Amino acid sequence: MKWTIRFYLCTLFGLSLMSCQDLILLAKIQKDAVLEGVVTEQRGNAMPIKGKSSSNGLAINTKIYIYKALNLAQLENQNGNICAKINGDLIGTTTTDSLGHYYFHLPAGSYSLVVAYEKGFFIPYFSGNDGVAIFKVAPQKTTILNIMLNQKASY
Repeated sequence: MKWTIRFYLCTLFGLSLMSCQDLILLAKIQKDAVLEGVVTEQRGNAMPIKGKSSSNGLAINTKIYIYKALNLAQLENQNGNICAKINGDLIGTTTTDSLGHYYFHLPAGSYSLVVAYEKGFFIPYFSGNDGVAIFKVAPQKTTILNIMLNQKASY
C-alpha cells in the first residue's frame, strides 16, 4: 500500500522513482537531529600569555566515531584521554574536511563522540562519574560540538 501511494505521488508530481526516494530520505533527515563541529589540535606551548591572544589550534583531517552513550568500562587500555579500543555500539563515522569540520544526521538521543588519534582514540571529555564524551541531540535541532585535541600541548 505505501509503495503504491509513493509511486502515485511521484507520478503525480512528475518525479522519477529515484528523485522520489531522495524526497522520502530528505523528509526523514529533516526529522533527525544534526551534530556538527570542528576538530582542531593544539600543540606545543599553549600557556596563556598576557597581552597575546590564545590559539584555537589548527584544523585537522581525522575520523570521527559516534557510539551509543559509552561508559568507562567499555574502554580498553585507557590512559588519560587516549584509549586503544572501544567496546560499544558504533552508530556511524565520518571524516573531517580540510577545515576540520564534521557533520552527522542522528535520531534524537544520547551518544558518545571519540576522535581517531595516532593508534587509538582521543576522548574529548568525560561526563559525570562514568560517562565518555556523552552528548544529547534533539529532533530538528542542531548541536555544535567543537573538539580540541590537546594531547601534545603543554600548559
